[in-house]
This record gives sequence, structure tokens and C-alpha cells, in this order.
Amino acid sequence: MGVAVSLGGCTASSHDLPDSLDPVLAFEFSPSSLRISPLTRLETGTDGKPELAVYFELADKWGHTTKAPGIVQIQLLRLGGVAQGLATLEDRWEADLTNPDRNSKMFDVTGMYRVPLAELPAWLVERTAGARESERARLRVFFRTIGAGGETVDLRDTFEKDF
Repeated sequence: MGVAVSLGGCTASSHDLPDSLDPVLAFEFSPSSLRISPLTRLETGTDGKPELAVYFELADKWGHTTKAPGIVQIQLLRLGGVAQGLATLEDRWEADLTNPDRNSKMFDVTGMYRVPLAELPAWLVERTAGARESERARLRVFFRTIGAGGETVDLRDTFEKDF
């Protein structure tokens, strides 16, 4: 029993495959958006110390999850303080994802990047020990990568959560 499949625009041909493809085509699948996932959470690291596991995904212009080389910067802001809504930058971390092996290791089975942040501010460390009530925090993730034509592309997202 045969099955016919129609791939719009594809036709049967006796021609050989091309010797090469235009490398610019690869840029069509470069990321155009970044989203921080609600999976982001406090965890215990392999060294037994608390860490903040930040999950984020990159998507191409069709909304499909993708990987890309780049530099990621994550900022942690503590909400509250003197005035309601005021946010204080508590710390920032950077990860170099330009190395393909490192990039691949940071890409989780969830289809997202997982960046574990160590050396957390004292109030988050106390929270993981159950020594204080949860507090609202804001995360900002910035990702600099390469886009179509080799230009620099900056992607970002902001996310708030009680930790």
C-alpha cells in the first residue's frame, strides 16, 4: 500500500542535489524573540548550595524554538523597598554561549536554556532555607547573538516571580 505525500512546492525530479546552499539561508532561522519561562526556580545545586535556575527559550520568526550562539546577561532585581514598585538591582551574571559545546550543555531537555546562578544574595539564600517568607523579584534576560546578514541582534525579556 503506497502513501502519497504532498509537500507544497516540492516536485519529483531526477536532478542531483545542489553542491552547496546559500549560507545566508541559515540566518532565516536565527532567533527573533526570547521568553523567560515560569519554570525558573530556586534549586539546590550539585554542590549542595542554593542556586537560581533561570530557564529561557529563543524562537525564530515562525515561533519555533531554536538555539543560537551568543552572550547572555541575567539581572536579578528585588522589588519593594522605600516605595512600592521600586526595584533594586541585586546582582547580575553573564554566560558565554558562543562555544558550541558549552551552548549545547546549557540547552536543556525542555528545549530551553537552563542557566544556573550561584552566589545568590543573602535574602534568596535565606528563602531556600525556609528562613523567610517569599519575596517578589524581577529577572531580566538579555541575549546578544548574530542575525541575518551577520548583524548583531539583542533580545530581551522581563519576568516577575515570588521566590
